[in-house]
Amino acid sequence: MITMITDRIGIGDSSDGRQVPPGIDAVLNVAVDLDIPLTQGNVYRHKVGLVDGPGNDDALLLSAVMVLHALNKRHNRVLVHCHE
Repeated sequence: MITMITDRIGIGDSSDGRQVPPGIDAVLNVAVDLDIPLTQGNVYRHKVGLVDGPGNDDALLLSAVMVLHALNKRHNRVLVHCHE
């Protein structure tokens, strides 16, 4: 189930990432070990793989934030998801 944390950004899990609900037009997958095809329907998809917990490089975290910022500027609603 997606939780909207702002009017335009929602967080969810891998099932939300696989079957994107209506109204979401961009998806950011942040799970390093979860690959979902980047070409499914009319939804724009991007991946910045992070690990759950400590161990992420600062530059990779910054990349995820920058991609989310760009998606949020270009799309109406963005889903950010990992496994759970």
